[in-house]
Amino acid sequence: MVLDSGREILGSWKQIAQYLHREVRTCYRWARELGLPVYRIDDKSPKSKVFAYKDEIDKWLEEKARYQALLKNGVHMKRRLIYGGLSLFAMLSVIAIAKWQPFTSSGRTISVAVASLKSLDSSENDEYISEVLTRAIAENLPVPDKLRVIPAFSIRRSPENFGDAEKLGDELNADYVLRGEVKKGNPKIQVSVELVRANGGSIIWAAPFLEPVERALAIPPSICAAIHKVLKISGGTLARNNIYTKDYRALDSYLKGDFILGRLNSGSDDPWQLYHQGEYYTGRFTPEANELAIKLFSQAKEIDPTFVLAYIGLASCYANYVNFNWQFDISWLNKAEELLVKARVLAPDLPEYYGALITVRILKEAGFSEDVWTSVEELVAEAVKRCGSHARLDSIIGYFYYKKFGREGDTGDFRMALEYKERSFWLDPYDIGNVIYAGILLLDKEFAKALEVCDILEKVDETRMSRFLRGEIYYYMGDFDRSRSVFEQLLDDSLEYKIGALYYLAMISAGQGEASKAKKNIEEIEYLSPAEFVYFEKELKLASIWAGLGENVLAQATLEAFLQNSGNQKDFYIFKKYIDLDDNFRQMRQDNAFKEIFNFKGETNGKKQNN
Repeated sequence: MVLDSGREILGSWKQIAQYLHREVRTCYRWARELGLPVYRIDDKSPKSKVFAYKDEIDKWLEEKARYQALLKNGVHMKRRLIYGGLSLFAMLSVIAIAKWQPFTSSGRTISVAVASLKSLDSSENDEYISEVLTRAIAENLPVPDKLRVIPAFSIRRSPENFGDAEKLGDELNADYVLRGEVKKGNPKIQVSVELVRANGGSIIWAAPFLEPVERALAIPPSICAAIHKVLKISGGTLARNNIYTKDYRALDSYLKGDFILGRLNSGSDDPWQLYHQGEYYTGRFTPEANELAIKLFSQAKEIDPTFVLAYIGLASCYANYVNFNWQFDISWLNKAEELLVKARVLAPDLPEYYGALITVRILKEAGFSEDVWTSVEELVAEAVKRCGSHARLDSIIGYFYYKKFGREGDTGDFRMALEYKERSFWLDPYDIGNVIYAGILLLDKEFAKALEVCDILEKVDETRMSRFLRGEIYYYMGDFDRSRSVFEQLLDDSLEYKIGALYYLAMISAGQGEASKAKKNIEEIEYLSPAEFVYFEKELKLASIWAGLGENVLAQATLEAFLQNSGNQKDFYIFKKYIDLDDNFRQMRQDNAFKEIFNFKGETNGKKQNN
């Protein structure tokens, strides 16, 4: 490979990672799976020095940013999968790509020694908070070629007076020392910090930072941004560790796990803490987070080979590869089953085991047409017999009955789905898997209850699935104005949400007789959709639009093709409920040709029948 000396070149994986503001391993994966343009001096040697052209990376980012998703095998939008080992509504997670300008060197690099934040809480159990916040500051503060961080906390030193700061700065060859205190209250947490000049020991800046406890990890980036401003460092903070969730339980698990990981080299090897942090990352719904969770569960398993929850957590991560279409390969599900077999030997009858295995089997049946439905039914019966109420297990059992209703149309199964989903909801109302419960309430015309579930979920939902569902609920209850308002807000979101919102906006316009608006929405969808993009319910949405516009022949042909698809047959009665609720089909319901589509299948009440 001949280098073009007239173009700006990044000469190593480190430089490429800094330019993209990602970890080196992420850049490896993007080059391997997503075509990130990286070259080797010697194309035939895997050990040869790598390089990349900045302009090619910029162009690659622009192309990927148009789709707002990076997926090797195409982008799909499916509504009825299972996620995280829990029950699942539907939207494919995406990796959003942000582009920052590269930093340039200007003058001498400033060095800051970050000392351990001192915990003012009397309980030693809260020590993990101060250490995790210290590490988060140290990770967010560096700016390439401008500011480097010396982790004084790693040698367990915390200067408590001006003299100590000056001495520490001299020993570590640092220009400044950052020190501070942490006070955790209820419901607030305060971090007070000082930036001390090592030469002379004078305080050049000090400030308190106060946040709700659940936003504790929003504080380090704020501190770093303030320090950059004081030291006149351009470029800002990258907020690499700005983990934010409104679910304090998840945050607490993360903090404790991060604390333990930071201490592993000091002799701490608690697999429970690794497991909790793995649980947190599993719920982040990105490939990178899933890979971190795999490492955490694997480490917990290595430390304690009898720790059964680590096996189950690892199996759930493997299932996620298929569930979110990151790598749609049945081998991941086979690996998951192998781990679950070992888990069953170690601790039989755990509800987590049944939940994970039922999830894997349903994915095999739905995604790869494996003939395992009978075994799923047997597993559910066994789980009900052996296990008591458990949020995750009840959720997946509810999902099983929901899918069973979709196949057979037995209203008893629909009621069982509602019962188990409601039980799971009350055991864990903030679990994002409750979007399925809200969706079932929608199909049961319990619109007010469905909206109440969304009210709760939107407080913790970072995926915006519950927000999308709110727009759907408004649509099917006939409140077009509020539905339109929700979907218009989603037009600036990821490609999946945007296209889903455009379909519903077209359905609304069609129902209101605004043909030009509906057709304009369809044209926009076609323009935005890359060739590999598959919207799972495209034909169902189009049939609704054509029906609303009075083009009944086209609507019927589109709907019939959708329902006769072998994959959609498995959810026939679920789709039928959506069609029955959709007012755009109102006029068509009286047509014999429309009735003919459904006359061979009708809902039953405890036994199968033909209409």
